[in-house]
Amino acid sequence: MGSMLWLMSLAFACNPATRGWFAEALRRSEAPGGELDPREGLTSRALEAIVAHAETRPPTARPDVMAGLQEFNVSPADLDLMARVYRQARDRLDSTGLNFHRIYEAQRRAMRFR
Repeated sequence: MGSMLWLMSLAFACNPATRGWFAEALRRSEAPGGELDPREGLTSRALEAIVAHAETRPPTARPDVMAGLQEFNVSPADLDLMARVYRQARDRLDSTGLNFHRIYEAQRRAMRFR
């Protein structure tokens, strides 16, 4: 998903409110790999942390965070789509006995730009 690249860019955005929102999401992650490293790209655990944080602390409730997202042309609909795709993929893989994190990481490692 191309949105993964802009999502990672947002985490290092110039807007302090947006950067803070992403930092808080990642701090709240209790799973290993729930941090962003620009050399490693977006891990499945970091994605999971961001989606979970958005459920309890929606960026749409914070105009200052939304201003930073809009600098990257990211709308609430984009965030909703990302969360929906994440949940659907996780649920479908779980229903077949596969692990979302293992599949995601295997695909991420296979990407050329890594």
